[in-house]
Amino acid sequence: MQAMALFRAHGSSLAPAILMTGAALLNIALDPLLIFTFNFGTAGAAMATFIARALFAAAAIAYALHKGVLVWCGELTKDLWWSLRELASVGAPAAFSNAINPVGMAMVTAAVAPLGDDAVGGFGVATRVQQIALVPMLALSAGIGTVVGQNWGANLPKRAARTLQAAFAFCLAYGLVVGIILTLWGTTFAGWLPSDTGTTYYAATYMQIVGWSLFGYGFVVVANAAMNARSKAAWSM
Repeated sequence: MQAMALFRAHGSSLAPAILMTGAALLNIALDPLLIFTFNFGTAGAAMATFIARALFAAAAIAYALHKGVLVWCGELTKDLWWSLRELASVGAPAAFSNAINPVGMAMVTAAVAPLGDDAVGGFGVATRVQQIALVPMLALSAGIGTVVGQNWGANLPKRAARTLQAAFAFCLAYGLVVGIILTLWGTTFAGWLPSDTGTTYYAATYMQIVGWSLFGYGFVVVANAAMNARSKAAWSM
């Protein structure tokens, strides 16, 4: 993840995409081999993830060194306290912000549980589809921080603002399209995943309502990334 951020900060989005995709594909390829062929079960799944992450972490660092985006610093302790304070001022609120969503989802799942297995299953199916629908906006939020940070650092706040406005416009347009698609074909998407009639009903109902809010989620993640780039992570939180 640190290497990915380095490449993006140097204007490259291709290298992170290739490295992350490669790690995922290796993980997928090793899973059946270690889980079933060698009969390691759950441990095999863990081993596949470990191997993929370790190999591609090494590959990412090696490539970053090769491209010159990662260099050895001979004065590791110079301005160390200032660096740590800067990292903590952004990293601590950002880490808390990133924890909010999974914790919130866990709480919602617990609230849905008394409604029965169909409701929990439908909620699970719907959130999987929702995660796929959110990918373009999450990708936009991953890139907007670099652009805003570079322009703000270069004392070009108006250019940073225009970039953010364009990102919001994309979120609005894309979110409205997704809302229409999930309203019209939510039941179809829910039926693609293994489930019974009750689960499909709950999943479709969730998607048809929540689909209209996804543009707002895009606004939030893009604004958060932009504020983090300006060292305003507490505001994002």
